[in-house]
Amino acid sequence: MEKLKAYILIFLAFCVLSSKNIIIYNEETLVALSFLAFVFFISHYYGNTIQESLNERGDGIKIELQNLGLGRLESLDHLFKEHKKVSALNEGINSIILFTLRELASATSRGGAALNSNFAHQMEQKLKTLSLSKITIQQKLQKFMAADVLGLVHVYSKRANKHGKITSFNPKQIGQAIQIISGN
Repeated sequence: MEKLKAYILIFLAFCVLSSKNIIIYNEETLVALSFLAFVFFISHYYGNTIQESLNERGDGIKIELQNLGLGRLESLDHLFKEHKKVSALNEGINSIILFTLRELASATSRGGAALNSNFAHQMEQKLKTLSLSKITIQQKLQKFMAADVLGLVHVYSKRANKHGKITSFNPKQIGQAIQIISGN
């Protein structure tokens, strides 16, 4: 009964406003009145249904946003873990590079020292061999020269005797010359 009174009151107010020319009937006014009547009718008869539908839709959107937020949080957490792994790999690679460079420098210095030592040893061996060869060659040369000098002295003395020249040899000087030549 209360609703009926409200409808009658609205209808009477409409009639009074129309009769006093407060409400003028043109296209805009009729469209506005039709829209207000439509909104009133829908909200009155279907208001609860629309509200429930909108609430369900809002709850669904809220759940989707929560799931999206959780998904983003999980994604960020996963990305953070991957970033930590990459950082750890980068640190590991840097430590491997530093270790490799240190070992390379150490091996280079050891290799250079070993090469220098090996070269010096080989040069020392060659010099010893040459020194021994020099002594041996000198001795052989002195023997050849001594044999040749004695032979030449002998030949010279025979020639001098043939030509009638008498040569005198000082035995002391000949002995000294032989000693010098033979290296004794």
